[in-house]
Amino acid sequence: MLNLIKKLLHRMNPKLIMKQVRLFYDWQLFDIFYGTDTALSVSKDKILKNNTFNDFNHMNNYVGSLTSRVKYMIKTLRKIDSLINSYSFIDLGSGKGKVLILAEKLGFLKVIGVEISPELNKICRSNLAKVKSKNVEIIECDATKIILPDGGLVFYIYNSFRKPMLEKVLKNIENSFDSKNSVGYVIHMDPKCSLDNLKYTLIHEDNYYLNPFHIYKINY
Repeated sequence: MLNLIKKLLHRMNPKLIMKQVRLFYDWQLFDIFYGTDTALSVSKDKILKNNTFNDFNHMNNYVGSLTSRVKYMIKTLRKIDSLINSYSFIDLGSGKGKVLILAEKLGFLKVIGVEISPELNKICRSNLAKVKSKNVEIIECDATKIILPDGGLVFYIYNSFRKPMLEKVLKNIENSFDSKNSVGYVIHMDPKCSLDNLKYTLIHEDNYYLNPFHIYKINY
């Protein structure tokens, strides 16, 4: 009986309660409010059922981004560069589209999702239709081969790739970034490795335990 009481008291810990409330807001409330499907994680085996992708082993599972962290990272970048809403926002590994929806609602006029999985893109397009999105484009392709649009660019990467594939993605950005792209940033959410490359300068580091993120400026 004493152990049961201790467990109940532990569960009533205010910090734990606040954490659960925070996670409910970040993962569940978004879908409840918009009627979307973004919260449930998806294993990489289901992301590409009939796998013909060479870098499959360097992909990670789909996990939905935390609403509050996405809002905070965009707010942080806006303090660094007040013009970011005029740039193209590109989510590399856009999954079910939650970050695309948030980016559009936070003022980006051009939002692009890059996702190789037909299964996730089907869910993403359904989610975009539910929120009546107007400025989001989905590109179903390998993120290492995306052709960049002109103008300023903001890339978002939420631990979608393990280091070998991430390096290929970054290399493609480096090779494609030219005089048509006046400025560019990479937001690396929940980074498992740093961008060890002279082409990227770390300009902001946020190490909050729930979804830390780094912001890099692309050196053209």
